Amino acid sequence: MTKASMVEAEAEARAAAEARAAAEAEARMAKAREAKAARRSRFRDRSIPSVAKRLNLPEHELRRAVGRGEVATFRWGGRDRISAAEEQRIAALMADA
Repeated sequence: MTKASMVEAEAEARAAAEARAAAEAEARMAKAREAKAARRSRFRDRSIPSVAKRLNLPEHELRRAVGRGEVATFRWGGRDRISAAEEQRIAALMADA
């Protein structure tokens, strides 16, 4: 093997290693983006407007009920959220009415 071909082989091996490292880094970043999106969407549909829409209630009535303490909420991301259990309780109350 000539010296030139050895240099070419080393350059190819280096390029292949760099490509593998770049692909692995991209895979890690994609996984991190997916995890972040999952954390963000965890309580996104638990907001007062989205719950009111699902239950076919006017948003202002649901907010008034929260203000009166009739509906329990929790804070997430600086906003009031309604738990799934609380939403089911409200739906059951509406079905009985």
